[in-house]
Amino acid sequence: MLSKTINKYNLQLIISIVIVLVAFILLTNQKSDLPELLRDVAVVPSININGVDLIDHNNKPINFEKFKNNWTFVFFGFTNCPDVCPATISQLVQVKNGIKKSDQFTDDFKIFFVSVDPKRDSLEHLKQYMTYFDSSFVGMTGNKESILAFENTLGAFHKLDTPRSDGGYSVQHTANVFLIDREGKLVAKFQPPMDTDKVVKQFLKFVSLQNNATSG
Repeated sequence: MLSKTINKYNLQLIISIVIVLVAFILLTNQKSDLPELLRDVAVVPSININGVDLIDHNNKPINFEKFKNNWTFVFFGFTNCPDVCPATISQLVQVKNGIKKSDQFTDDFKIFFVSVDPKRDSLEHLKQYMTYFDSSFVGMTGNKESILAFENTLGAFHKLDTPRSDGGYSVQHTANVFLIDREGKLVAKFQPPMDTDKVVKQFLKFVSLQNNATSG
């Protein structure tokens, strides 16, 4: 009986290992078709986003359609964040300026900041926060369920820390910057602190690849 149990366990283990190896081989082969510049940030295969039911800092609804026909950088955080959020948004300003200076890009692109702390981040406060960095950046948020649904789509998360004695609290959250293409698909993740010059080059390469695929 024990022998049969061990054999069954070994068989399950072997099957699991084979599945992981096959997935790794498929993923490696797909990534190997990409230019070397993109291999460390590309999401392969790309992911269709869904579960988008948010509002922007002008109290306008944000749904899936807002992510189509333009490129979008998305970053999750909260305005009381003391370090990662302001540093990353400042880097996104540099990325935006780098893209604007390039003659390779003529399409539209947007930069969205999603607050995971709607209790403290009112729409008016979000608008002021965005304006402090760049008036073209859009702040957005929603109820707990809507934020979680959007996070799940992109593979992000957040967790509110236990409140301090003064009632304040911090928030743990995904620091990645996500890139969504014109078709509304997640195609890349950038990990802060970013090499902004490299991110600009990677972004332009993604755009070039999609343009070539469309024209072909």
